[in-house]
Parts: sequence; structure tokens; C-alpha cells
Amino acid sequence: MTVKSIELTSWRRLATGIYYTLVLALALYIARAGMHQFITGTLINALLFITCTRFGLKYALLLGMATPLAAVAGGILPAPFLALLPAIALGNGLLSSVYSLLSGKNRAFAVSAAASVKFLFLYGAVTFLTVSPIKITLNSAVYPVVVSEAVARMMMTPQLLTALSGGILSHAFLYFFKKKGGE
Repeated sequence: MTVKSIELTSWRRLATGIYYTLVLALALYIARAGMHQFITGTLINALLFITCTRFGLKYALLLGMATPLAAVAGGILPAPFLALLPAIALGNGLLSSVYSLLSGKNRAFAVSAAASVKFLFLYGAVTFLTVSPIKITLNSAVYPVVVSEAVARMMMTPQLLTALSGGILSHAFLYFFKKKGGE
């Protein structure tokens, strides 16, 4: 390996780190901005797809866990969503994993499959928590974690729609970026 190739590799790592930090900061801002669910979900899912494509799965998994935590920390996710925080993070992880696995063959199919898997997982999690609420014990007091019907509805079909629209938005962005000479 020559000195020039080592320098180029170092610069690429630095550039990747900077770009990913900017994407993470943007995602955290979006998660805390308090926009409508459709806008927030579409933008976050688009960033997950873009992150998978540009940086790889491990970065998308980190992003998928960080965004629901940022929404909780910022007070954007109401208290009933706290019980769903692990499910939301896992849903983001499933979306990223399925997309990453399938995107090399057909990106449109990968987006559809990833969105469907995320939707089915969240639908199952919400259904489970609705049918069999979990109980949390704090200082000898037992608190049932109940998922309201309104919260359950937000975690079902809108999740499929925002994942699909995020996939479309990400592909438009990546296409434009490629056309402008970014790749």
C-alpha cells in the first residue's frame, strides 16, 4: 500500500464520518421537531434507506435506534409510546436489515419487502400489547402498560405508508445525487 492510498483511505473514512454525523444530526432533529407523523415517518425512513445505501447496515441500525430515543428525550413521543419504544427501534432495524439484504438485486422490491416486514412486526407488537398488556413493577406497585386504540392505529397502516413513501423519497434523492455526480 502506498502513502497516497493510505491518505486517500483516511480521507474517505473522515468524509464518511462527517457525512454520517450530519445525517444522524438531521435525523435527531427531525425526530424531535414535532412534525406530523406522516412527514416525520417519511423523512426518518428515507434517512434509514439512504444510510443503508451510502454507509451500510451498521450505521442504519444505529440511526434506527437513536431516532425513537431522541423523540422520547425531546418529549415528542407521548407516554403511551414508551412501551412501544423497543418495538419501534426493532422495526427500524428490521426495515434496514431487510432492505440491506435485498437492495442489491432490486431496490423497489427491497423497499416494498422492508416496509412490509416493519409494518407486520409493529402490527404484531401492538396487537400483542393490546391483547396482553404487560405489567411493570416499580417500588412494589404494579402498573399495566396499556396501548390505547389511537396509539395502536398510529403504529399500524401509517407505518407501512411512511416506510413506502420514505423509500420513494430516498430513491429520488439518491437518483438526483447520482445525476449531479455525487457517486
